[in-house]
Amino acid sequence: FCRISFLLILISIFSIINICNGQSYLVASPVLSNVNDTSFQLSGIINATLITTNSSISSHGSTFKCLMTNNFTLYESLMKIDQNTFWYGNLFPFTTLDFLPSPSDFVPFSFNITNLTTGSLLLVKCGVSFNVTIDNNTTQSLLGRLVIPDKPLVYVASSLTGDAFACKHSIDVIGSPQDWNKTENQGYNWEFMSISSGKVGGRDLGDYDRCQSLPKTQFCHSSLKIIWTGYCLDYRCTAENVKQAYVAHLSEQIVSVANPEFTLIQMQIDQGAIDQELANLFNVSISVIQQVIDPITNAAVTQLLPLATGAVTLLATELAIVSLSTWQCGNNKQDPPPTIWIWAVPNILIVITAIVCSIIDYIDSKKPKANKNLINPSDNKNPLERSRVTTEEEQRSEKSSSSTPKKLTYVQMWSLQRNWSNLVSVRTGKLQFFDGIRFFSACWVILGHTELFAVTLGLFGNPSAQSPKNHGDFSKWWFQIIPGGFFAVDSFFWLAGFFCSFIMLKKARKMRLQAFALSIPLALFNRWLRLIPCILFVLGAYWLLIPSVDSGPLWPFTTNISDNCSKYWWTEVLFLVGYRSEWLNCMLVTWYLTCDFFYFACTPFIIILHLISPKLSLVTIFLCIVGCTYYNWYLSGYYRNASSVFIQTGDPNGYTNTYYVPWTRANPYLIGLVFGMIYDHIESHYKSFSLNFSNGLLLQAVGGGILLVCIFAIYDDVKDTDCTVITDYPCTNPNSKWSQSGSNFYNSFSRLFFGIGLSLMATAWIWTKDITLSAWFLSLPFLSPLGKLSFSAYLTHMFFVGWYYSSQPSPIYYSRINILIWWLGFITITFIVATFIHLFIEAPFGNMQNVLMEKIENLMKGKSKGNSGLKEKLIPG
Repeated sequence: FCRISFLLILISIFSIINICNGQSYLVASPVLSNVNDTSFQLSGIINATLITTNSSISSHGSTFKCLMTNNFTLYESLMKIDQNTFWYGNLFPFTTLDFLPSPSDFVPFSFNITNLTTGSLLLVKCGVSFNVTIDNNTTQSLLGRLVIPDKPLVYVASSLTGDAFACKHSIDVIGSPQDWNKTENQGYNWEFMSISSGKVGGRDLGDYDRCQSLPKTQFCHSSLKIIWTGYCLDYRCTAENVKQAYVAHLSEQIVSVANPEFTLIQMQIDQGAIDQELANLFNVSISVIQQVIDPITNAAVTQLLPLATGAVTLLATELAIVSLSTWQCGNNKQDPPPTIWIWAVPNILIVITAIVCSIIDYIDSKKPKANKNLINPSDNKNPLERSRVTTEEEQRSEKSSSSTPKKLTYVQMWSLQRNWSNLVSVRTGKLQFFDGIRFFSACWVILGHTELFAVTLGLFGNPSAQSPKNHGDFSKWWFQIIPGGFFAVDSFFWLAGFFCSFIMLKKARKMRLQAFALSIPLALFNRWLRLIPCILFVLGAYWLLIPSVDSGPLWPFTTNISDNCSKYWWTEVLFLVGYRSEWLNCMLVTWYLTCDFFYFACTPFIIILHLISPKLSLVTIFLCIVGCTYYNWYLSGYYRNASSVFIQTGDPNGYTNTYYVPWTRANPYLIGLVFGMIYDHIESHYKSFSLNFSNGLLLQAVGGGILLVCIFAIYDDVKDTDCTVITDYPCTNPNSKWSQSGSNFYNSFSRLFFGIGLSLMATAWIWTKDITLSAWFLSLPFLSPLGKLSFSAYLTHMFFVGWYYSSQPSPIYYSRINILIWWLGFITITFIVATFIHLFIEAPFGNMQNVLMEKIENLMKGKSKGNSGLKEKLIPG
């Protein structure tokens, strides 16, 4: 069914080499013919003619070699072979024929090429090196690059059987409307299958829903970074056989289309024109073609297709794309796994418990309270005296209750109305503005992921709208707010450092140093216990729920359980996600907790140093900042990272290896630690300290200016670049203004200065006598509950971002209004879900955690009776 075909593509080279007064002409006329399905014979005559008027030049030998290459790996291997010496390469099988001709000799040759791999499209090229000796006894090799002129491209028929053969047949028929009505092709709606299939090489997914509704069909799609295509094929196509079938189909197509285009004339390839043609076809900028397509198809275009005719060029490019793509087939709509009940049942019980406890608490709140001022008839005391005593007792009780939190009953811990009341209550005081920072930082993170998720997956059908070369939004100054969203996580680190610092210092002063040191393990357990209920809930959703909630051509799950979560769930539970790149792909965002927990575990030791000597702790923090900054500089240079994450100029793993680990992200946290120590010192020794309004404005202006520089400084570097993160390949010509040293400086110091800028602004907000507009805005009452929800919103937002983008049946359209609508939608739904998580999980389990830790603390105090140092509160933070 697959016959041997030949493609006449390449040329006989008329090589002219000037040496002194002589010229060398090397001409070959070999023929490649098939012997059987896997064997071919190469035969012909070489005319090795040396014409010279300089008798001091003599010839004394030539070498003839043939090189066989597989075009599927040309982009990896053949491009490494210099075109002047390609026949010396040994990356592929070759045959050597040595001869010693005299000038004008005609040397015949004939040999067989056998045992070829089925399904291969092979190119056979031959070359001659002609040696000459000049009068000074210097031997030179005249390199004549000879290419077989007659059918050098060999397609070795692939032995497709069964479902693979049926799959290839459907591919053949879809592209041949004249065959749709043939008897053997009845039972399929070929017209709608063709309409439902996309065009290879762009961002055309076809019509997924229509294909699913057709009988006896299977939807398959291939993806290669920014290039993905949908196909509506025979139901017997699978992810295992569709690539093999499509490669066989395209190989035959190349042969049949290119056969009429034989030529014996050498033609110079205009690579720029080819790139522009491909760029227009794929609707991307030419630099994207140069970065993504060229490394894949350059050999196919320049070596296999020197004529560069449109149809043949596109077929060769399509073949390279199909061969290198990742394939998926089938309706990936999954039923929920039975194991989902392991996650669902506890959550159902939690909801029932909360509702029942809320009803009980509501009924208790409506019961009439006994009047303690009523006189007991059996009491022999004077009624007035009784009333006076009771009143004094109530006053003492009120005073005690105002200083000691009232213990909650189990019912009250789970009461929705009580937890709701605590959620909407406004935290007042000097630090009220921190809730505003939390909320807006969470929104900033969601904005960054709204853009970045679509860009890195190549989901935009109009990427040129963002390309700087097309004056897209990447080159606009305001767009830097979006990649600036990476600083939002640094805001969280800075906040964590500030609160850990001054809270631990405040509690440590009430304890002996020995007791504080011994309490560190308990503090770590307390921290883990506080975070783990929300982590487990969201982990279950990523692990067991999301694979089955939707489907689509780009849906990443092929089973009803997340494989990444199955492998690495334990890293989520132990907060180890950020330490290895392969651990990142379950919940996607919990690398933050890896860093946060690492910093929290280190903080008590810095607090101990501070209690011993404040200068010693500051020196330690300074050395950590220097080490972190230097390490960022080193990694940025080593991986050749650009200033913006949206630009890729070096190792594609560079940002992965520098972004997620604690020792590269520590600077904002360390600045927060120092600011917390300053706050503690002022509040302890200078309670009356304040700033006048003008000084407060000055600090805000300086701090705000630093923040703006950190966010927008990279505009100067990225406005003219055409390198974006949509390609994994290094950009060879980014057109960026900054040198690598400039990028290293920015990558090393920007987070440090961002923390300093936040500290300067917070100084003004805390101690300025008259409240400023920015402090008032961040302290608005409605921001307090939203700030409390920011942690749960951070954990869940990627669930909905990934769900939305991955379930799209066709490319999405980039526009500013679309990004705005998607961003606001993600914020709304994540904070609504975060509210339920807070009411049903975070708040009740937090209440129980407080009771549990208090009991553990009392138990440890009882066991350490006699050691007064351990009678203090054991949990430092």
